[in-house]
Amino acid sequence: MLARARVLVNNEEVASFTGKNVELKVMAGDIVEIDSTYYNFPVSFKITAVSSNLAAPSLNQSFTSNQGIVMLGKVVVK
Repeated sequence: MLARARVLVNNEEVASFTGKNVELKVMAGDIVEIDSTYYNFPVSFKITAVSSNLAAPSLNQSFTSNQGIVMLGKVVVK
């Protein structure tokens, strides 16, 4: 697990990867990012589930961060 990788919503920490998956409750316009600056190797993440009314970020999108913060995107609802 990547317990030191933090999930940020609107620049505020809302979760970490203490388990295999992280579930977020977000609203339209929220900006979702993952901070993996603690790790000195590339870290990959994948969106494995989304609600039916979510347009972005999208299902199965993958992201890789190398000691940085990666933006998953701005939340867009259908």
